[in-house]
Amino acid sequence: MSAAALLAELAAAGIHITREGDDLRVRVRRGTSIAAYLERITAQKPALLREVLQRQIIQALDVEPAHFNREEHDRLWTLWRAQDATEDSTP
Repeated sequence: MSAAALLAELAAAGIHITREGDDLRVRVRRGTSIAAYLERITAQKPALLREVLQRQIIQALDVEPAHFNREEHDRLWTLWRAQDATEDSTP
């Protein structure tokens, strides 16, 4: 299952994943448990981090020109490039 598909499944279950540095943060709807998903979230952490970052970049770019935040764009782009460099160096 792709990270995008897992995020969609989690969202449908009331589980929202965000990125905080190299960590994932999980927010759940009241009464929802992540127990059934925890193993898959852990196993797919690198792919989930990448997917969430990609979504952040798209969201930062998908604004009216007057609302474009260059600093946020540059910060996210730097994270993306660092992540690519890390993945390229992994055997």
